[in-house]
Amino acid sequence: DGGDRRKSVLRSKERDALKRKIEQRPSKQKLVTQHILLTASNADPSIQRKAEELKRCKLKDDLNKNCSIDLVHSSLSPRKFYKPMRSWSKQYK
Repeated sequence: DGGDRRKSVLRSKERDALKRKIEQRPSKQKLVTQHILLTASNADPSIQRKAEELKRCKLKDDLNKNCSIDLVHSSLSPRKFYKPMRSWSKQYK
């Protein structure tokens, strides 16, 4: 009957539209390049997110450690910065 035919045509059109969209979908590598995906792996996204968080935390720790070491090596100490500020604040009270 006409109703079944119309439903069949609509399903066929939807199937074709979906097929075209899937064919035009960018590759995983392109999505990684555009920073939409973290990696091109097939690992679960939550695992990828945790790995990225761990990577950032390690980088942050390394940067903080290196900054402290640089200050020590360049013989800059926080006291050298605070003493002038204390004397400056006494002058303008």
